[in-house]
Amino acid sequence: MGYDFQEIQVRFIKIKENIENAMKKVGRTTPPTIIAVTKTHGPELFEIIKRLGIRDVGENYVQEMIKKMEGDENFRWHFIGNLQRNKAKYIVGKVEIIHGVDSIKVVEEIDKRAKAKCVIQNIMLQINQGEETKGGIKKEELPYFVEEINRYTSVNLVGLMALPPYFDEPEKSRPYFIEIRELLNYINDKGLYKKPLTELSMGMSSDYMVAVEEGATYLRIGTALFGIRKK
Repeated sequence: MGYDFQEIQVRFIKIKENIENAMKKVGRTTPPTIIAVTKTHGPELFEIIKRLGIRDVGENYVQEMIKKMEGDENFRWHFIGNLQRNKAKYIVGKVEIIHGVDSIKVVEEIDKRAKAKCVIQNIMLQINQGEETKGGIKKEELPYFVEEINRYTSVNLVGLMALPPYFDEPEKSRPYFIEIRELLNYINDKGLYKKPLTELSMGMSSDYMVAVEEGATYLRIGTALFGIRKK
């Protein structure tokens, strides 16, 4: 699949304009970080990403991520898929944040691997917002879960990840983003974690402007930037 730099650059400029407009709408001054989601896209895309000045890249699958990471230290990598315990060893210490953590067993494995490498691994917790087919921590279990993470010294919890249902109308995502933000505020207000959580990974190609208005600090954008993915 060939990539047209100018076409992608135009999309990127438009995305940044949309983000600025969303920030102005709510009086926000600090922009979110754009994570370029490269799932199913080939390695030839990365030269374009560099030229655009994007530093943060996200992948959903460990094997695909490892292949793309080889020999390239120009990016901050984010794992945004569902991490299986047996795959943690391949990415701990190599990625900026593991976004989709949803079980204590996975936290335990990340902590063990991080200790062995003498690193602290940043993670976020994925919250299940009612979709049975998706992973994530149930809202009612979140306080217990967060308190448990305090026991793991090589894991650093930085925030929460939202993965709402897909809607044709972006506005329909807003309640889900509000809910995640309020859950993060609840954790901080109750002092459930050893330090305040600051990050909200929410908003994708279809709804990132709404996510910006509701406080997203990381946007996971693929299709809006690179076009429709290969099958």
